Amino acid sequence: MHLSSKWAYYAKSCPIIIILLIIATKLNLFSYKSSEAQIDIARKSPNTSQEQEWAPQQQDIDQWENNAPFLHCPHGSDRRNEGLTKFKELVAANESSFCSCPSEVTFLLVTNLPEDQSPDSEHLYRLCGCNYAHVRLDSESAWLGMQWNFKYKVTPALQWLETNHASLPEDSFIMFSDAFDTGLIGDASNMVQHFLDYDCEMLGMSTVADWPPNKEFKLFESEKYPWSKCRPHLSSGAWMARVADALSYLRMWEADWTEKEGGMTETEKTRGWDDQMAFRRLHKRFYPRFKVDTLAKIWTRSDSSMDCI
Repeated sequence: MHLSSKWAYYAKSCPIIIILLIIATKLNLFSYKSSEAQIDIARKSPNTSQEQEWAPQQQDIDQWENNAPFLHCPHGSDRRNEGLTKFKELVAANESSFCSCPSEVTFLLVTNLPEDQSPDSEHLYRLCGCNYAHVRLDSESAWLGMQWNFKYKVTPALQWLETNHASLPEDSFIMFSDAFDTGLIGDASNMVQHFLDYDCEMLGMSTVADWPPNKEFKLFESEKYPWSKCRPHLSSGAWMARVADALSYLRMWEADWTEKEGGMTETEKTRGWDDQMAFRRLHKRFYPRFKVDTLAKIWTRSDSSMDCI
């Protein structure tokens, strides 16, 4: 091929080459944006260490005592009525010497109660001088009706946080708990340090119960927390996180049912989406950045094994 013919060939080929380069660039850009989004979703908190297996200090296990400031009294716990009665007695006593709250934590409640009613957990927050927000569902926000639904533990909390996160103190924390069966019964002034001790982004409440029953999650939780015989499993009844991390995890928790991101278990295919099953999916996916409060530093379930780690 003569030199002039070569240049003519390249000139004719240039548009095609340019088009291919543009397409390749676009594909790389989309790939980059997708990866960037994944990194953003699964980002590390600047206050957590590198991912690795985690275990408490042996002395924390040997010298363990249950001093959790929050009591959870779910259906199925054998001391539920005793715990609920304790909440009412503390409220009726109208005396706050037993409790305290850290200023850097905002406590979040979601209920379907009318404006003139409050759960005992809210009365205890008021009594103890805690910073809290009560999200009340109404005919507009309760898109599934006013009867309680598992999804109301996720989306209303997320919507409130998306609206109000900018007004919360910088580097502050959110603690969510079930409003009707969880209450403050002691000194919570050190709960931020207790959270930091776990070196995580999200901390969930522990439970003795493998609920809903699931062999995969039961085995995973038992393997990750072998020191805990009485509280190795995750409960969605309460959780704590920095504000930015709370937003990220709530969005993924919501996506678990809006996009079926996690994949429904056989139990859920029969009974419907379950908030605790989805929470356990997230825990397995993001451990050790998502951990369980197996040392009951913040919450404890009201049952006969309260004094067993």
